[in-house]
Amino acid sequence: MKFNSFTLKFIQDDEQLEEEFQDYDFKAALKLTRISFLLGMALYAVFGLLDAVLAGENKYIFWIIRYAIVCPLFLLMFLVSFSGIYQRFWQASMALSIFAAGLGIIAMIVFAPEAVSFTYYAGLILVIIYCYTFFRMRFIWAAITCWTILILYEIVAVFFWHTPMEILINNNFFL
Repeated sequence: MKFNSFTLKFIQDDEQLEEEFQDYDFKAALKLTRISFLLGMALYAVFGLLDAVLAGENKYIFWIIRYAIVCPLFLLMFLVSFSGIYQRFWQASMALSIFAAGLGIIAMIVFAPEAVSFTYYAGLILVIIYCYTFFRMRFIWAAITCWTILILYEIVAVFFWHTPMEILINNNFFL
């Protein structure tokens, strides 16, 4: 069998095999994908309780991020998964959802009170774990999505929030 070393897709003589695998993989993962969208939405939403305790007056900004942007996106992706065209952008929809969840956490880090902002990186850990375990994303999609989130976190932590070096080292160690 010949395959692309980077994407692990079958190539040349095995293109028919790749199409069959893609179809099988989608059908096998569709139920879990739908459950993952709903569970992800529920988990992301329940952390709004933590916002109420930790974020003070900024909790409203956090809730807009959670309940007006990220959760509706997860719900939209769940609903679109019932359409006939969903298979074409299945992986991209999961990547977009994870990226939005990670970007939401990064935005919360920016808007959080200083004492709290350094703890919200733990949300990124949960988003990354969710991406690699619950979603049936292909490794290349998951890796690109998660590394983009981590790079954006680094940019925000260093240039926008001026995170102290010891906290940055600690957070990076766990991330």
